[in-house]
Amino acid sequence: MGSSATTFIYTILQQFTRFLSPDKRRAVHIAFLLTLLDRVYLRDSSRFNAEDSLRTSLQKLLTVYNSELWDALKAALDSEPGRKLSVIIDGIDLLAEQEPEFVKGLRAFVEYLLKRRFKSKALLTCRSHTDVKEVFDGLLCIEYDKERQGSATDGFLNLTWVKLLTNVECLNTLRFDNTRYDKISEEHYGSLQWLWTHNKYEAWSSTDTSDVLLIEGKPGSGKRTLTKYFKRNLVKRKQRVGESVVASFFYSYREEELQTDHSNMLRSILYDVLMQNETFFLHFQPYYRERLQSGTPFRWPYDTLKKILLSFRNHPAEARLCFIIDAMDESDDTDRRNTLQLLRQLCSNNTSCKVKVFLASRPIAGLKHCVPGARVIKMQEENEQDILKFIGSFLGPELELPSEVLSLATNYIVTHAQGVFI
Repeated sequence: MGSSATTFIYTILQQFTRFLSPDKRRAVHIAFLLTLLDRVYLRDSSRFNAEDSLRTSLQKLLTVYNSELWDALKAALDSEPGRKLSVIIDGIDLLAEQEPEFVKGLRAFVEYLLKRRFKSKALLTCRSHTDVKEVFDGLLCIEYDKERQGSATDGFLNLTWVKLLTNVECLNTLRFDNTRYDKISEEHYGSLQWLWTHNKYEAWSSTDTSDVLLIEGKPGSGKRTLTKYFKRNLVKRKQRVGESVVASFFYSYREEELQTDHSNMLRSILYDVLMQNETFFLHFQPYYRERLQSGTPFRWPYDTLKKILLSFRNHPAEARLCFIIDAMDESDDTDRRNTLQLLRQLCSNNTSCKVKVFLASRPIAGLKHCVPGARVIKMQEENEQDILKFIGSFLGPELELPSEVLSLATNYIVTHAQGVFI
């Protein structure tokens, strides 16, 4: 006998009859008890004695083997054939090893539900478990993270009335090779550390609201190097923004045209988010399935990518995202304004999903207008000490310059550099 099966069957019976009229409830109970009596009497009639009280006889009747209980439950449900039934069962994996017979009985019960004359549905949830997979092989299965990553699961997904998964991988459909990052120069030793204590950075990183930080600078002022430095060191910092899901894209007109495309920027950003936080898959899922079912070659429409990004504002759980976007001035100018407005929209609502945008760009027309309220740091106003350190590295002791010449040369270079390294 199995206590889990007994508890499950009696619970289903009680919930099934709960809202029936008294007459119908009585009829269901009679069908249940008559089936038990029939099965038990066939198995072992000696269990019942003529002198037993009604209470004793009922106790013996209800204390039976699992197989009789399952049969009785099916008979009870069949006595109300027009009643629709939805069954939700959680935590099957907890019993897979301790009570494998119950799990097998549950599989047979699900098969019975699928064959009922009137529509029945069963939703079973559990942690990934090999034994559970084997028992329920052949039924529709959604392995949540499998669909997010797109890993193939042959033979465990084969109901013809719905197509949820194919070998096309959700994450891989978003993957884009953003090539610029690795080609950006590293910072000179000891430089750029001013960023972490800059008042505008501190205000941007410490607030509990979505916000945009704009790093604006002349060509050659070190914006790219600063952005790379920020991305590489962000997670090491003990600041709240460092606890975020970090997504990035580095525009570049020096590379192929694809590196300036806003659609590819969105793909990269969304890929990074989904890769690091699986709970965001719910924003992708309906669009992903719709594209799979269309039967056409898979391609994410640009408008769909924008809708998914904006839907992050309605994420049901608390989350922190940090988007690092470099060289906006090198992006495709045909839709640049709309992309900037999209980022502003994403940061405009104070929801449970906080988004911090770290945006670097040369001064371009309309930039600040598209992201009003952004905190702005101008590189050429902050990098004098970095330029001094850089100068000191190539006017070093090995040149053996007199101190007066070294001082004059340094002052001349810094004065004429005007915030530019090259």
